[in-house]
Amino acid sequence: MLKWFVPGKLYFEFLTSYQINTIMKKSILFSALCLAFLCSCDDDDEPTRIDRSQLIGEWQLVNLDYDGSSSTSFPGLPDTEVDFTGSSSNEDYILSFDESPDTYTGMGSYDATVESDGQTNTVNVEVSRATGEWDLDGSTLTLSTGIISYAADGSSATELTEPSTITVKELSDTRMVLEQTTSETESVLGFEVTTSATGTMEFSKN
Repeated sequence: MLKWFVPGKLYFEFLTSYQINTIMKKSILFSALCLAFLCSCDDDDEPTRIDRSQLIGEWQLVNLDYDGSSSTSFPGLPDTEVDFTGSSSNEDYILSFDESPDTYTGMGSYDATVESDGQTNTVNVEVSRATGEWDLDGSTLTLSTGIISYAADGSSATELTEPSTITVKELSDTRMVLEQTTSETESVLGFEVTTSATGTMEFSKN
């Protein structure tokens, strides 16, 4: 839809609706990719030394929370911005770290709920396979190219992941907390849409 077909107030209603639909789709995808460690992470805290032996084993997802915003711009028109939040429930996802070789595997499902501008959407996300290699330096977890297969909101995909890093915020024998951020800009029908999000994942180990 081109902007001259949506005059005045209708234009902004269309733009907000487009942003919310984009947010819903992107945030669901973001939650799946978080669990496969596909997003780059920035952290200004001093690096913390992590005991890599504590990382080895099977970790159960306890909670995934994320928030962010989506801004849309078009030449000659005011920019608009919509905030969103997301969280998980009914978590049944296992993330495993092995050594010699240092590989990770993720598999399972959870429900992801996204809220934005008064609208709420919950879908089931299923990750059938997430694999790759890992390396730990201080609190920085570096992941090599891997593969993820997932399904959400009636669609499925298998993708080759890019090398990435993530910060380990907390790690003990029984608890692990990871934090990561991502930002993506795309152009659609002349609109430039930038979506940014920060996610925190909590895992437990018996």
